[in-house]
Amino acid sequence: MHTGITESDMDTSVGAGRVSDRTTWRPGIRRPRLLTGVLPPAVLLALLPGHVPAERRGRVSGLSGPGQAVAPLPGGHGARRRGTSARGPPSTLDRVTDIVPAPPPHGEAAPADLGRVELIVREQLVRAGLPVDQVFTDVSERHTMLAGLAGVLAGLDPDTLARSHYISKMVAAAAVGLFDAALNYLWDELVNELHRRVARSDLQYFFEVAAGNSYLRKHLRDASDLGRIDDVHLLRAARDTGLITGAEFHDLDHIRFMRNHASAAHPNRVVLTGPDLAYWLRICIEVISYPDARGRTGP
Repeated sequence: MHTGITESDMDTSVGAGRVSDRTTWRPGIRRPRLLTGVLPPAVLLALLPGHVPAERRGRVSGLSGPGQAVAPLPGGHGARRRGTSARGPPSTLDRVTDIVPAPPPHGEAAPADLGRVELIVREQLVRAGLPVDQVFTDVSERHTMLAGLAGVLAGLDPDTLARSHYISKMVAAAAVGLFDAALNYLWDELVNELHRRVARSDLQYFFEVAAGNSYLRKHLRDASDLGRIDDVHLLRAARDTGLITGAEFHDLDHIRFMRNHASAAHPNRVVLTGPDLAYWLRICIEVISYPDARGRTGP
């Protein structure tokens, strides 16, 4: 199975490094090769971050493009010796330009960085013989979701941030392009925080509202039993006891619905977008950032 980075590619990279260590020419050997296109695309992609500042990568990528286009002309037979027949299917790393878009204006390198993460994961899946189609959300959608992350998280106090492990998992999943898993993690974080809020309130009263005279009520004794209450009744009881507002209830109930029908919790064919995930994250953070609904306006 062709994996994109061949032994010859690796030998080229290592050999270039050795020559660079010994050369007396001030630019070294890697910089000229970056511009002339002699390095394989995968190795070029790996070397750019270490040698080119973020704000200049767009220009360097543009300069290196002609070299990459011209270099194969006199040496096409070399690619065939490495097993990259023109009739064979391209590997993941051969399609690098389909995954890593050109950096956007103003030197912003985030989309390219996200693409590099995907390349690593894709290559491992290919090597294992696993599918890679319809697995990752587009890089542009990931960038949209993560662009305002710092501003959204600024609404949380340091103590809450420090314990938000599921938010960390959500961000990690979103960065690699697994939006369905990211939504699941977001919901887990919200439920954890609602449980903490309920535990600080009149717990027995909350149990009465949530379970009433049902058989479940007999098993609700302390905060450790909150996990017995399903998400629907958790949200309704939180609204009815004033822990969240009516508007927050409707927003959160919609996120709960999408979590059940569009996340990794259950098989589905729903495609989530960056704005979707960013909006739901903002709603959850706004709810978490308040101790409860009392004293706030809203239906």
